[in-house]
Amino acid sequence: MQQVLFLPPTSSALLLFLPASLSILLFTRAYRSAILLPPLVAFFAGTCLLSTPTKASTSSTSPLPQAKSVIHQGFNYDSGASFSSNFSVARRLAGTNGAFASARLYTMIAPNTLNTPTPAIQAALDTNTTLLLGLWASAGGDIFGNELAALRSAVETYKQPFVDLVVGVSVGSEDLYRISERGKKDMKPGVDVDTVVGYISRTRDVLTEAGGGLAKGVRVGHADTWGVWRDAPDVEKLVEAMDWVGMNTFPYWQAGDENAPANGRSLFDEAYSVTKKAAGKKEVWVTETGFPVTGNRSGQAVPGREGARRYWKDVGCGVLFGRVSTW
Repeated sequence: MQQVLFLPPTSSALLLFLPASLSILLFTRAYRSAILLPPLVAFFAGTCLLSTPTKASTSSTSPLPQAKSVIHQGFNYDSGASFSSNFSVARRLAGTNGAFASARLYTMIAPNTLNTPTPAIQAALDTNTTLLLGLWASAGGDIFGNELAALRSAVETYKQPFVDLVVGVSVGSEDLYRISERGKKDMKPGVDVDTVVGYISRTRDVLTEAGGGLAKGVRVGHADTWGVWRDAPDVEKLVEAMDWVGMNTFPYWQAGDENAPANGRSLFDEAYSVTKKAAGKKEVWVTETGFPVTGNRSGQAVPGREGARRYWKDVGCGVLFGRVSTW
């Protein structure tokens, strides 16, 4: 079985809680290109007991607040992924009891089309995989209009069976990070708070109208780095417009901190606490996190399987799985 990786021009691939028996998506900040590599040795399966999506247990010893809704666990997928096979493999991961039954997308648009809905929808229907939909928000108003057209078409084409699988809609991903001073150095510029808020309003309009209102109850949010929820100007306005808050955090990138694998849990807890404070009463979903298995050293963090295994155990098993919706 092959591994799917997404590689930026410079920097390492990041592991997003993926057992190596899966056709792995190693996520980075590029989102756009993919290559296939030989399989890695499976070493995550069986590291913690998992259960299928359910309401959070009140007996958990996690320091995180208990979620108020059904917990979803899954992976992030590029627009060109082999959705059907990946969704099926995710459900069959050894030792997980079918717990990874959700998928996060970054766009509603099928590759090489103007606004045709992504083939991930049919794959989700075929495999009973829930979806955290994504609308790409940093490519201009016309492109976002195409995202909305694809969303409308999906609701009207696939109707209630599709809507029943939709966990929520993420309007954009790291758009505010990409207009921060640090983000501008790393990637193409994103958009500001007012733009995202406006896009959220337009998304709600489509959900309310499409298919006679079939999707009007779908929850809408935005995913960004934890530093954005701490530092971005006017972030309160954005939080007010959302139903949930998505947090992306990678201790590996925190080279200015003591970010050795042994400190991954404490750095994650700090990021979650910051995001939770900004979110107020809004639920926080972990939309991206992980540790690299390949790439360059970042501060005290050295990519490798041992570090990835420890992050899976300390953060995945120790904090998130079964307690917080995580992709």
